[in-house]
Amino acid sequence: QNVRWTDQGKGASNFSAFSASTGLAQFPAGAATTPKGKGSTSKMPILDAREMRQWIQNSTFTQVVGCPHGGPIAAVTLPLGPTAARFTSTEVRILSNAGQLLAKIPFPQRPNTPQSKGGSGDGNPSKAGAGTNAQTPTPKPTEESVPAQFTRGAADIFKIGFTERGILVVLMRDSLCFTYDIEGQSILPPFFLLDGTSGSATAEVMRADIYGQGVACLGSNKHVAICEFLHSKYDVAYLQGAHITAREIRRKSSSSGPEAAARASPTASWTVALVTPLTTALEWCSTRFTSFRTVAVLPRHCTSHGRPEVFLSTDDHSVIVVPVTSSMELVDVDCRHRMASPIVDMSFCPNGRFLACFTEASMLTVMSTTFETKVLDFDTSEGSSSPPLAMQWCGEDSVVLHWKNMGILMVGPYGDWLRFPYNNTSAVHLIPEMDACRVITDSTVELLQRVPPMTANLLRIGSIEGSALLLEASDAFTVGTVSDDVLLSDNPPKEEDISLCIEAATKEFDIATQKRLLRAASYGMQFLKQQQTGNSATAGLVMGGALNFEADEGGMGEQNNNGDGEAVLPSYTTRQFVDSARKLRILNALRNPQVGFILTVTQYDALTATGVLGRLISMQRPSLASRLAVYLKLPKAVQLYARASKAAAYVQKVHNLGTAEAQSDTITAEKAIAIIQNEDSPMDAGDDESSERKIVAKNKNNSSMFRGAYATVAMAATKAGRPGVANLLLLLESSVSDKVPALISNGSYVDAMAVATLARDGDYIFSTLMQVEKACLAAAGNASEITKAQSTFWQTVIAKLPPEAFHTLRRFYLANGGSSSGGEGGNNAVNLLLRAQRFTDAGATLAKRGMAEEDPREKHGVLQEASRVFGLGKETAFYKICTDEYVELLKDQEVIRTKYGATEVAPPSTSVTATLVSVLHYAATHVREQHRLLSDADKIAKKFRIPDRRLWHIKVKAFSESGQWSNLKILADSRTKSPIGYAPFARASIRGKQPASEILKYIERIAVAEERCDLLSEAGMWKRALEEAIRIRDLGRIHNVKANCNSPELQMQADQALAKLT
Repeated sequence: QNVRWTDQGKGASNFSAFSASTGLAQFPAGAATTPKGKGSTSKMPILDAREMRQWIQNSTFTQVVGCPHGGPIAAVTLPLGPTAARFTSTEVRILSNAGQLLAKIPFPQRPNTPQSKGGSGDGNPSKAGAGTNAQTPTPKPTEESVPAQFTRGAADIFKIGFTERGILVVLMRDSLCFTYDIEGQSILPPFFLLDGTSGSATAEVMRADIYGQGVACLGSNKHVAICEFLHSKYDVAYLQGAHITAREIRRKSSSSGPEAAARASPTASWTVALVTPLTTALEWCSTRFTSFRTVAVLPRHCTSHGRPEVFLSTDDHSVIVVPVTSSMELVDVDCRHRMASPIVDMSFCPNGRFLACFTEASMLTVMSTTFETKVLDFDTSEGSSSPPLAMQWCGEDSVVLHWKNMGILMVGPYGDWLRFPYNNTSAVHLIPEMDACRVITDSTVELLQRVPPMTANLLRIGSIEGSALLLEASDAFTVGTVSDDVLLSDNPPKEEDISLCIEAATKEFDIATQKRLLRAASYGMQFLKQQQTGNSATAGLVMGGALNFEADEGGMGEQNNNGDGEAVLPSYTTRQFVDSARKLRILNALRNPQVGFILTVTQYDALTATGVLGRLISMQRPSLASRLAVYLKLPKAVQLYARASKAAAYVQKVHNLGTAEAQSDTITAEKAIAIIQNEDSPMDAGDDESSERKIVAKNKNNSSMFRGAYATVAMAATKAGRPGVANLLLLLESSVSDKVPALISNGSYVDAMAVATLARDGDYIFSTLMQVEKACLAAAGNASEITKAQSTFWQTVIAKLPPEAFHTLRRFYLANGGSSSGGEGGNNAVNLLLRAQRFTDAGATLAKRGMAEEDPREKHGVLQEASRVFGLGKETAFYKICTDEYVELLKDQEVIRTKYGATEVAPPSTSVTATLVSVLHYAATHVREQHRLLSDADKIAKKFRIPDRRLWHIKVKAFSESGQWSNLKILADSRTKSPIGYAPFARASIRGKQPASEILKYIERIAVAEERCDLLSEAGMWKRALEEAIRIRDLGRIHNVKANCNSPELQMQADQALAKLT
């Protein structure tokens, strides 16, 4: 199938910046011009058109790659030798198979500034910038910029290629890797494959292989690395099982203002690059004093362990295999006896079973992946002694090779070969597919494919196959001859013949041949139906073969009724015919040059209908995607996504019309809503205010049916500079997970926070806070304005956002630096609380941090700051006094420790009581300093206004615990009347097991008889306790003495006393 595109060499407007072009090759226009005169700003061309074409062919080379499964192609023109000085810039152009420009990526990129228009500035497929018809789409600007250290020019590009997920990889000579989606939007930040830990590469890339799931490169210093592009959600277990040396590359969150969410590519939301250096390969190469020639990767779905394997050819005619597993155990396949010279190029079969190797001696060898079986040896030295420019597989059973000016050589499994000269084209590019090979020239795209067996049986001259006879009979019936009955009288059609015709039709590209084969299948089904008439075994009268009452996965097994009311089902052949006809309609629509999506039926089945829709949206064909979704009766969610993409494209198209034909926000929103809801026409528009009320009233009951669609279109409207349209659409959005990001992209942070708060979703509350902070910090022009921007953020949170936002931010700050450390989070928490005039919480946060500090000076400083904060509020006076007194206590403790030269005399503590106890305890072991210590304790108690009762209790406890009984006696005798009584003294003596005489001295001074009796019982003086109880005539205490004493005599006295008292 050949598809011609516009001749870009005749002044195509799509390439205004690169006017010198021929086919897919382009040359900077400025390099081929010279100023008209001295001081003149205008330029004139140096060469005419013919010379320009020849110059481009001789001084540049163009790399062309294609996205698998018939996807878009990418082309970049690079300089050769002396032209590198004049050829400093180039463009990676992404085109459809019909040559329509989808996006372009300039090199070198402008550092820290948006890239030039022409690439895709929006990675969301729902915001494609195409119209709703089949016109040529307008490329969108790429707004992504790169740091200055990652800026590279035309001569720095080494290789480009697509992965199966549509990721365009641009690999530089220093192993710097750029990634883009089909719309030209950057996916991941630039990263190095080799020497990535040092931040720059030290070796140039010698060979690279961009395969279906990533890229592997071989450096000039024998370093090897592989990068796999994975799904951050579905490949979590795979990421966790990566090698210990692997590193992940994820997209950094943008902080460039309210449009950050709208600019993010959907591919970037799930793409993770896993870069693994193959250290065992370097060690193997170093120990054997050899080097590598080329590299190829066997995808992980073709290996037994589920991880890719890197194949490296060596100088000694062998190949080593390095599995990208946790062990990374290297295997030498030892094929030296099978290879007469080193392998210079390798390519894997799509199913991973065979490996095509091209040796230095111009020998094509096909081996099994395990290197146990040699399938083919084919000598190409007669045609050329140099390696081919490209070696790719054509399906699974043939290898295609291309040499410059020699065309294409196709080698079959048994050494059979075909040569396609391509004499009238200067460049040929090969793109492998799972069942074919795309051949791209300057003006055409051809699909090279082995003729399917069923097609060969059908169309071979003189074929006597049943399907061929059926086709011939159908042709005869079509032209009105009677030979059709003669052809089928002896060989009636079978169900297998009909199926072969249907299957052959799906393999064809020519529409006339498709119709011819389907007509033959239909004729065969009619013929078979007539044979079934009257047969009791086939009384269901089902067209196309025997009855089949089992419903297949497609759900076409529903029962129908014939004319007699009998239940029947469509046969397998009937369902196959309907499915194939539907599939062919889709494939023919995709192959239209206006679309440029060349798919075979095998590729369509592998990509699935949903994948085709996603690819169409990325190619800026949302209208076609929407129609296909309805035609295929895909799930409602898929249809809604396609309609939302179509509505987003409509909004972008209206914006591109300019001010002269621009519509009002209300009319645009109504049309977008009509597209989302699949309505033919929107309602009549009145004034903006009434129309807004109509929009809400009309859709308030069914907004949940279109969850996410309104937000998707709103983000596209924000991207297109129509915030009014976005606000109207977001009024109808009912999905919190979609509405919050859309409001953030629109800059409506207060509304986004209100939605998140109403939904009680902490994740969205926090994410909205982070976006608000990024927007505030992005407004800061330099480092000196960062503090002001941070204050603006805090003031916004306090004054404009709900309380839930304030508390969430406070908890975040405390968790990241918290109250127990002086980190940035703790300082931010205090500043936030001060900004909100919550002096109690701010001071408490500082006080907790100060109490957790170990450095005395730091502790004093933090506590003094807490005291100052407490002094800012009227209701925090008590907290200020407490903090000040605690600071004074710390100072006194330091003075005492310095005075006595010991830490244990007054260890850092949190209370005056603990300090007094420590001083009194220290006095027990230092008798000489006892008087001074007791005096210092009295001074501390007096300074902090400790009440006498509390002080005496402290001293009694401290003296008894440290064994200072003499000081305890002195304390009891120091006053005529103890402020705490003498019971504490007695109990302290009892616990200290002092003599009875000492205990009695304190008990006798107690005025309350009941208390004296209890203390005597506690001291074990049962006789005195019994006498005291009898004296106060307390029956309960008498019973207590009787029950606890072990003296029979006392028990008898107690009985006698009880008898007298009762």
